[in-house]
Amino acid sequence: MLPCPLPARSRLLGELQAMVWHHHADRADRADADELIEIGRAGVLDRARSRDSITQISVDKLCYEVDSWMKSLLQCVECTKSGSIQPYLFVGDYYDGHTVEATCPHGHEAFSIVQNPKFETLLTAAADALIHDQTLQAVACLAASRERLFELAIRVFARSSGVDSGNFEASWKEVASQSERQFGAFLFLYLAATGKPYEFDKKLAAARNAALHKGEIPTTAEAFDYAGKVYQEISNLANYLRTDHKESLRAVLQEENMRKAGRAPKGVPAGTIALYNIYGIEAEENRANFKEAFDQYRDWLPALLEIAESTQKASGAHMTRSHPPHSE
Repeated sequence: MLPCPLPARSRLLGELQAMVWHHHADRADRADADELIEIGRAGVLDRARSRDSITQISVDKLCYEVDSWMKSLLQCVECTKSGSIQPYLFVGDYYDGHTVEATCPHGHEAFSIVQNPKFETLLTAAADALIHDQTLQAVACLAASRERLFELAIRVFARSSGVDSGNFEASWKEVASQSERQFGAFLFLYLAATGKPYEFDKKLAAARNAALHKGEIPTTAEAFDYAGKVYQEISNLANYLRTDHKESLRAVLQEENMRKAGRAPKGVPAGTIALYNIYGIEAEENRANFKEAFDQYRDWLPALLEIAESTQKASGAHMTRSHPPHSE
């Protein structure tokens, strides 16, 4: 098995920071939370309820398990509710449905939903692919991200127009497998909402089709050029939805997360996961262009190792390092 990919490491630490703050949200010892976050940034997973019971687990060890994109850390809801000294963190898979089902080390069934809309995870997957110079995979993820944002926009426009969700789903079934029909629906709903035709780069469809249908492998420069154009379009459309259809956007995202939570097995509480992504439609601020967003995402990853060393020296924390098993 290859060493832990840096993108996986960054996602783990981003999720850890959110988990630590959530764990200490209703407590007075916020200094403890700050300390845990700093140790977490140093490359150590810390799940503790007091300074006297800090348990350190190597990020490297978990990263060896989280070496593909569709994995995330889970926190067992039952362990947390039971007042366990160490609420367990463990790895689970999520795929198209953006839900995770797994069993914690204590045998509890766990179920969590990934709160991020699909276009965000696909956009970040494209950045991960480009880090490894996998240009064909990057273009595929970018094209899919763009199309899934169009779907989100259609749902938001329909909600703003007062369309019943049941009627919407019945109509969506007729176009769910046809991206061109979906794009056509988006164009006219955008026209109705703004009074203006939607402006887009028609060459994006040609680049998408060349990669996905003809199997043409783009150069690194071509992939980054495509990424820049897609990111700009996504940013412009997402900003419009966030500002002009704020309530409808929030309602659609909440409805989707409720739909995910409804898939939980009977009697199993649903947890939530917020992934660290290169772009967030509900974020207060995003990078102006793909280059800035990608550079920030890429450059932050190796910096974690420097943070680990400096924090370890300053705090005296012991950081165990695991190695993947050797193949026979």
